[in-house]
Amino acid sequence: MISAIVLAGGRSTRMGRPKALLPFAGKPLLTHVLDALRVACRPLVVVAPEDAPLPPLADVLRVHDPPEREGPLRAFALGLAAVSTREVFLTGCDNPWVSAGLVALLGGARGTADAAVAADADGRHNWLASVVDRERAQAAAEAALAEGQRSLRACFARLRVETLVDTDACRDLDTPTA
Repeated sequence: MISAIVLAGGRSTRMGRPKALLPFAGKPLLTHVLDALRVACRPLVVVAPEDAPLPPLADVLRVHDPPEREGPLRAFALGLAAVSTREVFLTGCDNPWVSAGLVALLGGARGTADAAVAADADGRHNWLASVVDRERAQAAAEAALAEGQRSLRACFARLRVETLVDTDACRDLDTPTA
């Protein structure tokens, strides 16, 4: 089984309000993402600051991101430390196009690589649509954090990455008009 880490700690400055609570397909966006992943992933982990407004999280492990909001890399490392499965699917609460099919596709594409990451048609990676080897990703995240890095890119730069072009997986909701 693949576990899933959903990052829900961003400040939503471009959106202007918390993304996790945005209505999408009749329910909060985070609930929509978690429901899509329940078919393929166990456990489900949401990483968010303790004070983050979130919908109710049934059967979901919540990991608290530090109040300093040290960036997505710290949140990812905290999520990785909370799971024990060999493979982990990483996404954000603002990607309503995730699905069990995407998890399976990325898991199959990973092969012997450390990670499989979705990319758009121009080759831009979406780190928040990836399947990683937990141990390798955890080591890479910790090394990048030790150097003062905050971005997911710094972690993935240390991994052997298989790229999968999937334009839908590279979409997310950043602005009210997105």
